[in-house]
Amino acid sequence: MIMWAGIAVIITVIFSFWLLNFPSQIPQNQNDEAAANLKQELPGVWQALKSQVGELKNLWRK
Repeated sequence: MIMWAGIAVIITVIFSFWLLNFPSQIPQNQNDEAAANLKQELPGVWQALKSQVGELKNLWRK
């Protein structure tokens, strides 16, 4: 159980780091609609990840 929790934490940290650095890799071309849509969706993805981590914490506390 401790091993899986550790793996989950490490994966979450790596994914979070990648997610936070990803917008800086998107080209600044304003005509590119796909990049603009992705920039708008990233905060929603981050919020979803935070809520899932919160749900996992509640599950482990039970």
